[in-house]
Amino acid sequence: MDGPVVEQLPEISMGTPASTCQWPTTLLINGCTATLVHPRVVTTAAHCPSPSTVRFGEATNKIVGNVSVDYCVQRPEWNPGDNNGVGGWDAKFCVLDSAVTNVPIAPIAMGCEVNQIGKDSAGVYIAGFGNNSDSGGFGTKRYTDTIIRQDLFTYGDGTNAVFVGTTNKDSCSGDSGGPAYAQLDDGVFRTFGITSGGPEGCGTGGGTYVFTPFHVPWAEEATGVDFTPCTDADGTWNPTAECGQFSMDPMAVGSWGDGCDHQRSGYLDTCGPAYGQAHPTPTVTINAPLDQEVFDPVDGTASIDIAYDVQHEWPIREVRFVINGDVGGYDPVQGAAFYQWPPAPTFEGLSGNFPEGTYDIRIEAEDWGGVIGYAQVNVAVGDDAPNPPPDPQPGDSGGDSGGDSGDDSGDSGIGETGGGDSGLNDRGDEGCACDVAREQSPLGALGLLLPFGVLGFRRRRR
Repeated sequence: MDGPVVEQLPEISMGTPASTCQWPTTLLINGCTATLVHPRVVTTAAHCPSPSTVRFGEATNKIVGNVSVDYCVQRPEWNPGDNNGVGGWDAKFCVLDSAVTNVPIAPIAMGCEVNQIGKDSAGVYIAGFGNNSDSGGFGTKRYTDTIIRQDLFTYGDGTNAVFVGTTNKDSCSGDSGGPAYAQLDDGVFRTFGITSGGPEGCGTGGGTYVFTPFHVPWAEEATGVDFTPCTDADGTWNPTAECGQFSMDPMAVGSWGDGCDHQRSGYLDTCGPAYGQAHPTPTVTINAPLDQEVFDPVDGTASIDIAYDVQHEWPIREVRFVINGDVGGYDPVQGAAFYQWPPAPTFEGLSGNFPEGTYDIRIEAEDWGGVIGYAQVNVAVGDDAPNPPPDPQPGDSGGDSGGDSGDDSGDSGIGETGGGDSGLNDRGDEGCACDVAREQSPLGALGLLLPFGVLGFRRRRR
């Protein structure tokens, strides 16, 4: 005979307590959780109090070090009266007095990295110091694997929130400000979310997370810190010497005294060449139409099929069709610009009616480093001979894969609050009018800011 059915408790609430050094960038602050996303930068929720220090460790009675906070900035659009403060504007970025260099970072996902997150709902984790049930338990770091509650997104659509979690694998009060992590194909973990809130009751089916990449352009300007060492603020691949040594195993048990002993990456080449390496150009081949091909018109137009192939070592950011020198200036299908997004390595079957005349058809493929490869054919509809193909012009392709390493700041281990000259402006407590109790950018990508109707919301804090 089967035994009685036992209802599972929420995983992050009553789930796996962290052992020594597990998820070391998940930090404790007063009544909330925070995330170290750069040696000098911590993220948390706007509705959480601005911390004066962040604490490293596994529980309130297992703190291994404190680092002082210099200043915080929060999204000015955040309004505690909107949806009880839950949503994609619920973001705060804090700059530390000194850099934490002995803990492996899970940096914010940027550029082509975002397109890998949640594509198969694997490798997604949440962590925090929140309650272990609706009745209490704040102060112990817990974690669980979970899912993104919707097929991931078209990158770049301007959305600032994502819905993460499921029944019994959810965050709880006190997890506010804490991270959502994802492990990408290169084995490195990235941070992509800040816990904001969800329906009343822990483990009831997931919650709303601030989509961190959306806020990076604003946050880098507001803090004065470049905390994306692999990309520019818009996601363009531009690695510096700091684009490496990231966390590949944040669940490993280790020693705080030895930097948590976690496996770290080398220089990353996720979206383009690694720091210091040459940046080749995408190779584009136009399979149809043929160069110098002449088409006979029927009732003044001819149907032309276009097919191309792109070969490149790294992901392609955008494919552009340029006809007679205008990007999308003449679209034989819809009369407007048309792009493949995300671009397929090969494409065929596009056809449309071209009026009589001559056409330079150019297809450009741009990678995430801004390097453009192209191919061009010249065709005619009617009696006109095609134009001869133009000579390639200097500057049609190429890119710079290097870059400066960013701000010059003092380093420290956990618990050290001193350090060298940070090179940052003294901003005091600007933007941090928080009590105990969200700008469009090219980095928003999820389209998942979901309404909850009349369901009650909670702020995930004590």
